[in-house]
Amino acid sequence: MTEKNNQRSLDKRWPQERIDREAANMYYKFLVNIHDKISSNFKGLAQHDPNKWRHFISVNEMLDQLEESVVELDFE
Repeated sequence: MTEKNNQRSLDKRWPQERIDREAANMYYKFLVNIHDKISSNFKGLAQHDPNKWRHFISVNEMLDQLEESVVELDFE
């Protein structure tokens, strides 16, 4: 976001606070997307039981898959 902002003309550059808000919003959307994808596989489980989440994530090697996906991301 900072690099993109630096490419804007001086009069159209965002203040750092806006860049921080936009980056936080992108991060939040990323996490919600991950949560939604994992929880969609939980249908029969108690979705709010942390132990069941940990077990599911571990058994399905979700962290390894997530890491591979994040490495492949291309931020513009």
